[in-house]
Amino acid sequence: MQYLVVLLTMMSLASCGGATKNMAIAIPAINTHEDKSAQTDVSSLPRSIAVLPFINRTDEDAAFEVVRRTIFNHFASKNYRSLHWKDVDRRLKAADLYATDKLDAAKVGDLASTLGVDGLLYGEITHYDKHFFVLYGQVAVGVRLRLIDRNGKEIWSGEDIVRTHAGGISTTPIGLIMNVISAAYHTRDINLFRAADELGREMMPNIPEPARLKGALPPQIKQVVHDGIGRVLHYGDTLAVAMEGEPGKRGFVRIDGFKTIDLVEEQPGFYTAKYNIAPGDNIDGAAVVGVLSDDSGIQNEWICPIGLLAIDNKAPEAPSGIHSQTVQHGLKLNWDIAEEQDVVAYEVMVSDHAQGPFAKLAGSKDNHYTDSSAKSFANRYYRIVAIDHAGNRGESSTVSGGVLADARLASAMELPETLPAVIEGIAVLRSGRKYNLSGDSSLPATSILLIEPGVIINAGSSGSLKVFGELQSFGSKENPIRINGGKQALVLSSEHPVKLQGVIVDGAAIAITVTAGAPEIMDSTLMNNRYSAMEISGVSRPLISGSRLEGATSGGVLIMGKAQPRFKRTSFKEMKPFHIQSMSPYRIDARGNSWYPAPSASTIMGDVDYFGGTGATR
Repeated sequence: MQYLVVLLTMMSLASCGGATKNMAIAIPAINTHEDKSAQTDVSSLPRSIAVLPFINRTDEDAAFEVVRRTIFNHFASKNYRSLHWKDVDRRLKAADLYATDKLDAAKVGDLASTLGVDGLLYGEITHYDKHFFVLYGQVAVGVRLRLIDRNGKEIWSGEDIVRTHAGGISTTPIGLIMNVISAAYHTRDINLFRAADELGREMMPNIPEPARLKGALPPQIKQVVHDGIGRVLHYGDTLAVAMEGEPGKRGFVRIDGFKTIDLVEEQPGFYTAKYNIAPGDNIDGAAVVGVLSDDSGIQNEWICPIGLLAIDNKAPEAPSGIHSQTVQHGLKLNWDIAEEQDVVAYEVMVSDHAQGPFAKLAGSKDNHYTDSSAKSFANRYYRIVAIDHAGNRGESSTVSGGVLADARLASAMELPETLPAVIEGIAVLRSGRKYNLSGDSSLPATSILLIEPGVIINAGSSGSLKVFGELQSFGSKENPIRINGGKQALVLSSEHPVKLQGVIVDGAAIAITVTAGAPEIMDSTLMNNRYSAMEISGVSRPLISGSRLEGATSGGVLIMGKAQPRFKRTSFKEMKPFHIQSMSPYRIDARGNSWYPAPSASTIMGDVDYFGGTGATR
């Protein structure tokens, strides 16, 4: 509150020049002035006037509406009935006359009839120049005003340019702080206001007005300010209001469409109040009007011209249309743009459980967000909350989703519980489901099979999946794909991409047979094999990495033909009578693996490079 009083003081001092002990405030304004008035009988002057939106004739884009509102305040001191500028704007917009080109082209009589007044005050911004420094600001503003009656007769016209200077160097620490505050407040809109205020004081005395009734004049008001300028208040905020005027009077502010707040004369001529925003308070663009009343009830009003007041305690609606989709770098969440125009951001929260707890993941100004931390097949729950410009948070909307390791999973055809003899098209085995493979099931070269984590395939003693097309499996250490039993559980004879990730083959006669292509077998386990863990032949080039081969009675891995398999970070355990037997003419790369028992000429047969690994002894 105290800084509002300081602000009012500085505005007052700046309008007349001078300095204080703590701050050199202003240099007297430099102005030029020219006006002319028609010879008009005051009895024939209009009684009601509308101050039209000012037309900007400069190349600058500034907050010139503050000039119009300030001129309106000064004009309201004349003996006319002035239509509130907000009512003027509302009626012009309703008649589609608010735009500059339409306002320019409209006839005076038509405008007067639309606004319900006898006269119009036209305004034009003819000049604007600005210079701002750290603790110093300078603004020059020029306006041209014309007072016209409803018949188009010019009653008065005037033109003026005012150059204001504000700033200075303080001599005390407190004054230095006030300099910084005033510089931030005055740099643009406040300096523009000061220039407009000076223009009003210069030009208003020359405008003719109807004769006043004899009696006391209303109390004088110099300024009205509030600290809600440029922001939206909500519950928990405090609104501070101050007015400068004649001392010893009763002061209050009227917030249009909201309420009246009494002011206390804190210092002679300075009236202040604070209001704590309540939960149910909601207003949008309300004018703050200072009122000063004397003992006889005569009142004067002054509208704060710098900015309207907005209070918003209405929370936005919960976002709608929320859905998730897998993208290249994670899971993308999308939702509909909020219908409320004041929504400025959304908060995204995440949890691994439907009931929470939810933690903030990110904020987004757009109606989408990509969770790059989402993992494949790990379902997560998301809540989206809309936040408006006042900081109000709406109810949340919830969606669950997980990253698809392959976009084709979304549209793939799920296979029946008993796998067919021929798998056609793009097919999928869904997570958590059990399937039966009682005989041979073939995947043709034109087909694709996708296997999600957690799938269980019971292959009995004779089941075999023969792969000629594309095969992608997405098992993991935590949620592997299991194939129980089988004759030749998997036969890989495809030149198409084949990737076995996180697969456990347990108890097959031969876990994996490779006859063609370059399949990748990663993080998989081939265990309790009745004969061999793998048979590799033809010109195939499989890569076996990060896997475990354990238990065989007819040799762990048999390599035939011109096959060139590679083994990386794979463990060989209890392979009888040997870990690897190679008959390929090519040297087999088996470096960097672990062996139990340790590799030797009796456990490794053929041209196999197995150095650089680790061996175990009992």
